[in-house]
Amino acid sequence: MRDDEIKKLEEERDYLRKWLANLGSAQDLAPEVQKKLEQIEWAISALKNSPEESEEIPTPYLVVEIDRDYRLLPRALPMMPDYNLSVFSSSAATTTSGSAGVYGYVTRVGDLGTPDAQAYSKTFIGLYHDLEASQKRPNDIRELLTKLDNQQTVDRFEEAYGDFFSYKGGVKDKKAAALSMRNFLDGVQGDLFNKARILPKENMIWETMAKRLAKVTAAGEEDILIEQEEKRSSLISRLSDVLKDREGGSATNLEYIWIQLLDHVYVVLNLIEQ
Repeated sequence: MRDDEIKKLEEERDYLRKWLANLGSAQDLAPEVQKKLEQIEWAISALKNSPEESEEIPTPYLVVEIDRDYRLLPRALPMMPDYNLSVFSSSAATTTSGSAGVYGYVTRVGDLGTPDAQAYSKTFIGLYHDLEASQKRPNDIRELLTKLDNQQTVDRFEEAYGDFFSYKGGVKDKKAAALSMRNFLDGVQGDLFNKARILPKENMIWETMAKRLAKVTAAGEEDILIEQEEKRSSLISRLSDVLKDREGGSATNLEYIWIQLLDHVYVVLNLIEQ
């Protein structure tokens, strides 16, 4: 058992479960909060629009009652934080990076060849594929590609997407899909390098690109983005093996490569500034 990894993941899971439970409580409370808001807005309007002669009417306890409610409100209804979608997208990227690592581990377990290892690998690979399908990861990629401002790269993704599923359906061969996938990865890197250049002909490497384009929050985007170069290099190498008919178990399984390609691009594009 991988106790350290499991413990950290369970802590993260419990945190998210608690957040969702609290969100459910807030949603249950929302109708009552709306009623309270409407009453207060009515009271403000009534007091602001009272005629001049109404000043003669004594209201000795009114300010006491209003002040009491004013002081109780923050205790009864603590203010929710102002969530930053950009920061959370970085967190989503780090989660995907970790899940992709677990997925890579699961695929390699199947290469051990024992019945238990293969059954385990098949089960959890299938569950991960179902998860990616339910979360519509290709649609996420299409949206994130707008950050690169290059229609050609969008077209390359659609070509890779079409060629991969044509391969799965038995219409196209493995090499055509692998080539489209490699071209797409090259296009993404080319766009990132162009985006990072200060001078048109500046020599660019992945680390420099990461330092210039990474978001700047407390999530450590730059380091994670730099680490993605190794993931990209591995994908390119494995796709090249497919093109050269070098069989290597899970390493050259095109469906596994496709899933990891989607995860890699999702992570990278979530970590760069718009």
